[in-house]
Amino acid sequence: MSAVLEEDLPGPLLLVEDAFGALATALGERSGASWGDSVLGRGATAWNRARNGLPPLPWFPSTERPEGPFAGALLRVPRSLRRLRWWLHALGEVLPTGAPLWIAGRADHLGSRVLSAAQGLGAAEAGLQRHKSRVIRLRLERRVPPPDERCPEVAGVQLRPAPGVFGEDGLDAGSALLLDLLEAEPRRIVDLGCGSGVLGLVAQARWPGASVTWTDASYLAVASARAAATGPGDFLVCDAGEGVIPGADLVLCNPPFHAGRARTRAVAARMFGQAARMLEEQGALWVVGNRHLDYHQGLRRWFADVRVLSKDPRFAVIRARGPRRDVPPASPGP
Repeated sequence: MSAVLEEDLPGPLLLVEDAFGALATALGERSGASWGDSVLGRGATAWNRARNGLPPLPWFPSTERPEGPFAGALLRVPRSLRRLRWWLHALGEVLPTGAPLWIAGRADHLGSRVLSAAQGLGAAEAGLQRHKSRVIRLRLERRVPPPDERCPEVAGVQLRPAPGVFGEDGLDAGSALLLDLLEAEPRRIVDLGCGSGVLGLVAQARWPGASVTWTDASYLAVASARAAATGPGDFLVCDAGEGVIPGADLVLCNPPFHAGRARTRAVAARMFGQAARMLEEQGALWVVGNRHLDYHQGLRRWFADVRVLSKDPRFAVIRARGPRRDVPPASPGP
């Protein structure tokens, strides 16, 4: 994104998916507002601007429309092409006709399909690669339709996933394995890092008398779960389950092992620590992940009884019981 900063940018600018507020901080007063999907990005943007002596910046979640007017926008290209098309459609509803738009990211993520999607809005030009990154410049001359809605059905439950959320195509193999092995009679369930909400939705259908809480750091993910839920439940956008009221007897988790484009176990570690806090004494955390991640080793920090239940060559399903209350929280980071 540094190449964007060298251009003659107008203001105020709408910053889209600015991750941790790098652009909002570097652009200073030219930043009009930030628009993103992660509650972590919201907090990081505020912290970084304050640390650099800048005033607070209006921040809007992806589920709301920002208040302008804006002279243009900067978009950090998302990993999902469907999410990109979703953002381009949304920008067409927010920005005036002819407004400039810069789409920036790693060159290997700005290929022909991204350029083609950008050209749906107007004449687009891809800049030269610099430091493994590239910028696509265009002016918003027309709107593009939103991506087609996907509503896959899983175990009799119809999902309503937003573009780019985990599980938007249905039940992944790891989650399916977890649900096959799951044995419980829960009263209160937490779908931790819910993505499309599929684990909690299937559990809700299986045990209709139980209440379910869906939680994720993504606004669109929690909105997806809310759109598909058919019974009582709570929906919470937060980091790693912070703010979930303790007392659950079953926590379901298919944790991410990426933070942005970096591979890390830190996100899962924070989720496991929060799960230990939110579970009642006799409750259990059920986790699924790739076998090579060895989640069962890290889970022993927070749980007295950790067992690997699956024999699948790709995935491990782990049941953790006996939450430890005296363990300090995991520190954030890679």
